[in-house]
Amino acid sequence: MGMRIVAGKYRHLQIEQPDTLDTRPTMDKVREAIFSALGDKVVGAKCLDLFAGSGAMGLEALSRGAENCIFVDSSKIAYDCIKRNISKLRISEPTEVHLMDAREYLKTLKEGQKVDILFLDPPYKDIPIYCEMVTYLYHYNYLSEDAIIVAESDNENLLDPLEIIEHFAGFKKYKYGKTYVYIVRR
Repeated sequence: MGMRIVAGKYRHLQIEQPDTLDTRPTMDKVREAIFSALGDKVVGAKCLDLFAGSGAMGLEALSRGAENCIFVDSSKIAYDCIKRNISKLRISEPTEVHLMDAREYLKTLKEGQKVDILFLDPPYKDIPIYCEMVTYLYHYNYLSEDAIIVAESDNENLLDPLEIIEHFAGFKKYKYGKTYVYIVRR
C-alpha cells in the first residue's frame, strides 16, 4: 500500500517507503492527526526528522509550510528513499539528507542552530534513545524557545524517565492502534 502526502502544497502526491522491515512508516491517518494537533505551528518551522525512514514526517511538514527540514537516517535504503521522495515531489524548500547515526549527526550541529519541530521515531526496541536525543538537544540549547517534539513509540510510558520534562510546557499522548504519539511543547 502506498503512502501519500496528506495536506498542503504537495497533498495527494505519492511517496515511497523504504523496502526494508527495519522501518515503520507513519501511516497517513496518524500523520494527519499529528499535523492537525500541530496546527499552524508548522508554518515557518525549522524541522529535524531523526530516524527519518521514508521522510514522510518531514515531507508532510514541508508540504504544510515548514521553512526547511533536515532528514537523518543511518540506513542507506532509507537515505536513498528520502532522496527519491524529495526529487519526486520536486520539493522547493531547503532540505538536507544525512546518512549517519542520529547521535553522530547531533554532534555536527553548530552553535546557534535551532530546531522548532523535532520528529523522533527510532526503533521501538531502543527506548533510552528518546530521552538521550531530547536531553542532548535541550542541554546544548538546540531547541528553540517554543520547540515541539513529536515522538512515536509502542511504549505507553515513554517520557516517564525524561528528567528534563519539567522544563517543558506539557505534553499530550495519543494512541493509534499499537502506536503512541507524544507531542511535547517547550
